[in-house]
Amino acid sequence: MTQSAFARTTNNAGAAFAAASQTLNYAHHGKVTAAYARSAEWTFMSRTTAKFFISDLLGSRIVTAEGKRLGHVLDIQLTSGPEYKVTALMYGRSGLFHRLHLLNPFRKGNPSLPEPDAIPWDAVVSFEHRIVKLKSGFEIRK
Repeated sequence: MTQSAFARTTNNAGAAFAAASQTLNYAHHGKVTAAYARSAEWTFMSRTTAKFFISDLLGSRIVTAEGKRLGHVLDIQLTSGPEYKVTALMYGRSGLFHRLHLLNPFRKGNPSLPEPDAIPWDAVVSFEHRIVKLKSGFEIRK
């Protein structure tokens, strides 16, 4: 039996494989769409670890795989250092309020204030020429 390129590259893939595997598992159980799961496999095979400046991301346009424009990156959520990694991109009016810390003084007494609109970094398929493109099948849920 011949292994697919996806299966052959998993030997030393560590966390990236675990993430792709979990996404495929979610697809099997109907938690994500099949198109989203297929894009996770493609992303696993093609993505390399890229380093870039945060300023490159800020202000970048966010578009879906279908070409629908969602807005611009207004803030970025990162892991703790020293090797920072992007975990989510915030956009929209609530993303701007989050970046400027405008809602923080009111959040303690009012948990019903909206959370910022955010896109998990694992939903991003590419970032080129200041355009963030999302995976096919990724749906914004509000």
